[in-house]
Amino acid sequence: MRVTVKQARVGIEASQAEMAAKMGICLDTYRKLEQNPEKMTLAQAVLFSRITGMEPGDIFFFCESI
Repeated sequence: MRVTVKQARVGIEASQAEMAAKMGICLDTYRKLEQNPEKMTLAQAVLFSRITGMEPGDIFFFCESI
């Protein structure tokens, strides 16, 4: 099953602020990435996947895939 970035974050019961801290970015930047995940760099997408414990292919990082 594929999930959105927000669903992946909620699935590990992390707040946006917690995810931003774990990714080493500011909260505002994280919020923008969650709204527009296609803007994530490859490194950010891989890090996000590691933090959530999901495979990158299981998360929608591109709008057209939703």
